[in-house]
Amino acid sequence: MLRLLLVDGDDAHRNDLAPRLRHDGFFVACAAGTSEALELARRSWPHLVLTELTVADGSAARLANELNHQGDVPLIVVSKNGESSARVDALNRFADDFVTRPYCYDELVARVRRVLRRALVTGRPGADQIELDENRRIDLNRREIREGDRVTRLTPTEARLLRLFLLNAGQVLPTDLILQRVWSEAPAGANTLWEYVRRLRIKLGDDARRPRFITSTRGIGYRFTRVSSVERRERPRR
Repeated sequence: MLRLLLVDGDDAHRNDLAPRLRHDGFFVACAAGTSEALELARRSWPHLVLTELTVADGSAARLANELNHQGDVPLIVVSKNGESSARVDALNRFADDFVTRPYCYDELVARVRRVLRRALVTGRPGADQIELDENRRIDLNRREIREGDRVTRLTPTEARLLRLFLLNAGQVLPTDLILQRVWSEAPAGANTLWEYVRRLRIKLGDDARRPRFITSTRGIGYRFTRVSSVERRERPRR
């Protein structure tokens, strides 16, 4: 079930919206402020955050910044502040969408589902972890690679690169396309990409001389391959 975190100091609005979202199939955790929201997120990482622009103990900007230190989560501002400057600032800095109150509930839900479709790499709601092979699972929201009890953390840039690879598994991605998608705000070159591919290979347990996951196509770019269940079954045990 998709988990939403609703952050709003307006008890009436929160108590009206949360049951409607639950009726539509979402699991909804509610918080009146940023401190409570951060604690709830630590206990159970949400798939998406709905938040008022300002609350008693902080702001949506502060909440987004604090969450970003822990992992990746899309955020939609649902606010009584309908000023154009507030919307533009939020969308430029931290928000994936901005909905002004009062709103059409069906439109809000449509926006929530649209943002979630973009954010879910697996394409399956509720699938938090992606099985890479028989030993490793990837949690891009938490920016983690899990191998048994061992947890390897990914940097934000590494997670963006791995997300792009997973979304386009099996396809050769041109170097220029990867640089544009992953480093859109800070121009980078082929050497930077090579270095991040090298780091990802290490964290994925990939052998650069005989890579299983990230392979390079000379003069074009890189391709990401997930090990199929058939290959795992046929692989001889040591």
